[in-house]
Amino acid sequence: MNFTSGGSLKPELNITPLIDVVLMLLIFFMISTSFVFQPGLMIRLPSSDSSEVSASQGAQVIVTADGQIYFDRIRTSIGELEENMRRFEDKSVLMLKADSTVTHGRIVEVMDRAKRAGFDRLAIATSPLSGEREQRREIQ
Repeated sequence: MNFTSGGSLKPELNITPLIDVVLMLLIFFMISTSFVFQPGLMIRLPSSDSSEVSASQGAQVIVTADGQIYFDRIRTSIGELEENMRRFEDKSVLMLKADSTVTHGRIVEVMDRAKRAGFDRLAIATSPLSGEREQRREIQ
Protein backbone atom coordinates (compact mmCIF):
# COMPACT_ATOMS: atom_id res chain seq x y z
CA MET A 1 0.00 0.00 0.00
CA ASN A 2 1.46 3.24 -1.18
CA PHE A 3 -0.28 6.33 0.14
CA THR A 4 2.09 8.93 -1.28
CA SER A 5 1.32 10.64 -4.52
CA GLY A 6 3.80 10.88 -7.30
CA GLY A 7 4.34 14.67 -7.10
CA SER A 8 6.07 16.49 -4.28
CA LEU A 9 4.34 19.39 -2.60
CA LYS A 10 6.28 22.66 -2.48
CA PRO A 11 5.37 24.86 0.48
CA GLU A 12 4.20 28.38 -0.34
CA LEU A 13 4.55 31.39 1.85
CA ASN A 14 1.61 33.73 1.61
CA ILE A 15 2.83 37.22 2.56
CA THR A 16 -0.50 38.99 2.26
CA PRO A 17 -1.38 38.57 5.97
CA LEU A 18 2.14 39.72 6.88
CA ILE A 19 1.73 42.93 4.85
CA ASP A 20 -1.65 43.53 6.49
CA VAL A 21 -0.15 43.22 9.95
CA VAL A 22 2.75 45.54 9.13
CA LEU A 23 0.41 48.17 7.71
CA MET A 24 -1.84 47.94 10.76
CA LEU A 25 1.18 48.42 13.06
CA LEU A 26 2.31 51.40 10.99
CA ILE A 27 -1.10 53.03 11.23
CA PHE A 28 -1.25 52.33 14.96
CA PHE A 29 2.14 53.94 15.63
CA MET A 30 1.34 56.93 13.44
CA ILE A 31 -1.87 57.62 15.32
CA SER A 32 -0.55 56.95 18.81
CA THR A 33 2.62 59.02 18.44
CA SER A 34 2.20 62.46 19.85
CA PHE A 35 3.92 65.20 17.95
CA VAL A 36 5.05 67.92 20.32
CA PHE A 37 5.59 71.22 18.58
CA GLN A 38 7.36 73.91 20.56
CA PRO A 39 7.68 77.10 18.62
CA GLY A 40 11.08 78.69 18.81
CA LEU A 41 11.98 82.32 19.01
CA MET A 42 13.36 83.81 15.85
CA ILE A 43 16.38 85.91 16.69
CA ARG A 44 19.45 86.75 14.66
CA LEU A 45 22.43 86.76 16.96
CA PRO A 46 25.19 89.25 16.25
CA SER A 47 28.22 87.80 14.47
CA SER A 48 31.60 87.55 16.12
CA ASP A 49 34.94 86.22 15.01
CA SER A 50 35.91 85.23 18.54
CA SER A 51 32.80 83.32 19.54
CA GLU A 52 33.25 80.24 21.69
CA VAL A 53 31.00 77.23 22.04
CA SER A 54 29.57 76.93 25.51
CA ALA A 55 27.05 74.49 26.92
CA SER A 56 25.27 76.81 29.31
CA GLN A 57 22.97 75.15 31.81
CA GLY A 58 22.10 78.31 33.74
CA ALA A 59 19.53 80.99 33.20
CA GLN A 60 18.83 82.53 29.81
CA VAL A 61 17.41 85.88 28.84
CA ILE A 62 16.25 86.24 25.24
CA VAL A 63 15.47 89.64 23.76
CA THR A 64 13.74 89.51 20.38
CA ALA A 65 13.90 92.10 17.62
CA ASP A 66 10.50 93.53 18.55
CA GLY A 67 11.59 94.01 22.19
CA GLN A 68 9.92 91.02 23.83
CA ILE A 69 11.86 89.57 26.75
CA TYR A 70 11.88 85.90 27.72
CA PHE A 71 13.47 84.65 30.93
CA ASP A 72 13.88 80.92 31.31
CA ARG A 73 11.61 80.39 28.24
CA ILE A 74 8.75 82.38 29.78
CA ARG A 75 7.71 85.75 28.37
CA THR A 76 8.08 88.53 30.89
CA SER A 77 8.10 92.29 30.99
CA ILE A 78 11.14 94.39 31.84
CA GLY A 79 9.49 95.30 35.15
CA GLU A 80 9.00 91.65 36.17
CA LEU A 81 12.41 90.53 34.89
CA GLU A 82 14.38 91.36 38.03
CA GLU A 83 11.88 89.60 40.30
CA ASN A 84 11.93 86.49 38.11
CA MET A 85 15.73 86.52 38.14
CA ARG A 86 15.81 86.75 41.94
CA ARG A 87 13.72 83.55 42.19
CA PHE A 88 16.11 81.61 39.96
CA GLU A 89 18.32 79.29 42.05
CA ASP A 90 21.46 78.82 39.92
CA LYS A 91 23.00 82.28 39.67
CA SER A 92 26.39 81.19 38.31
CA VAL A 93 26.06 82.48 34.73
CA LEU A 94 23.35 84.35 32.87
CA MET A 95 23.28 83.75 29.10
CA LEU A 96 22.01 86.79 27.22
CA LYS A 97 20.70 86.07 23.72
CA ALA A 98 19.63 89.25 21.97
CA ASP A 99 18.77 89.96 18.37
CA SER A 100 21.38 92.02 16.55
CA THR A 101 18.85 94.81 15.96
CA VAL A 102 18.09 95.37 19.67
CA THR A 103 19.31 98.72 20.92
CA HIS A 104 22.30 99.00 23.20
CA GLY A 105 20.20 100.72 25.85
CA ARG A 106 17.82 97.78 26.10
CA ILE A 107 20.72 95.35 26.57
CA VAL A 108 22.28 97.54 29.27
CA GLU A 109 18.93 97.69 31.05
CA VAL A 110 18.69 93.87 31.07
CA MET A 111 22.31 93.61 32.27
CA ASP A 112 21.63 96.11 35.09
CA ARG A 113 18.63 94.15 36.29
CA ALA A 114 20.64 90.92 36.17
CA LYS A 115 23.36 92.48 38.36
CA ARG A 116 20.78 93.70 40.89
CA ALA A 117 19.18 90.23 40.94
CA GLY A 118 22.48 88.64 41.98
CA PHE A 119 24.05 87.37 38.76
CA ASP A 120 27.81 87.98 38.82
CA ARG A 121 28.74 86.52 35.43
CA LEU A 122 27.12 87.35 32.13
CA ALA A 123 27.68 85.58 28.81
CA ILE A 124 26.52 87.17 25.58
CA ALA A 125 25.56 84.71 22.84
CA THR A 126 26.94 85.35 19.35
CA SER A 127 27.09 83.40 16.13
CA PRO A 128 30.32 82.80 14.22
CA LEU A 129 31.01 84.95 11.19
CA SER A 130 29.68 83.30 8.06
CA GLY A 131 31.80 83.32 4.94
CA GLU A 132 34.98 85.27 4.68
CA ARG A 133 35.97 88.03 7.05
CA GLU A 134 34.86 91.48 6.21
CA GLN A 135 37.73 93.60 5.03
CA ARG A 136 38.55 96.57 7.19
CA ARG A 137 39.40 99.86 5.55
CA GLU A 138 41.70 102.38 7.08
CA ILE A 139 40.23 105.82 7.41
CA GLN A 140 42.72 108.54 6.52
